[in-house]
Amino acid sequence: MIKNIIKILLFDHILSSLIIKRAKVIDKFCLTFDDGPHPIYTEKVLCILKKFSAVATFFLVGTNIERNKSLIEQIKSHGHQVCSHTRNHHELTWFSYQRVKEEVESVNQQLALSTNEQKFFRPPKGKFGFITIIYAILSKSKIILWSLDPKDYRATSPVEISRYFRTNPVMSGDIVLLHDKTPHTVEALEEILIIAQKKNLTPVTIAQLLTGCLNSNE
Repeated sequence: MIKNIIKILLFDHILSSLIIKRAKVIDKFCLTFDDGPHPIYTEKVLCILKKFSAVATFFLVGTNIERNKSLIEQIKSHGHQVCSHTRNHHELTWFSYQRVKEEVESVNQQLALSTNEQKFFRPPKGKFGFITIIYAILSKSKIILWSLDPKDYRATSPVEISRYFRTNPVMSGDIVLLHDKTPHTVEALEEILIIAQKKNLTPVTIAQLLTGCLNSNE
């Protein structure tokens, strides 16, 4: 009985260190953008982030990278972090170990990430199964999820997105999920950053958010 409880607690500890939804830090949060790069809206997002001297993390899809290669260096040159959001943006839940590995690592190769930069990835739609967890353990990676999600990809106006953040204000340690493929997100981004600025919150990359944090998912 006690051995089983210990096993459960150890497994829970392992999961909490692998699957990240937020971080226990002070005065920092992370903006993340999924599904890019987009030929129109990614560049507009970069311009707004530059205006606020803000950095973010872009979870990029392999097939979109192929179509918009010139944007990758532009994202990196602005100090932003780039990570794998898989090659084809398919749910990983029922994939084999080899298929999960290929989906994640093919994007790492496209982005020419160093071993240290390959520590983070985000499964499409945040959905994954036990095999993905095994892959994360063996590859020493972290699965990055989120704590705030305004569902910007289906918003009918920037007002909907802004309203979400007025109701659910950004807090220290939050990981915000956005998408750089919709004009409404671009239009709402300034207000999101202004709200954070007023609370003295600094936007940082995922790597910066997790460096030195005491704990995560609290």
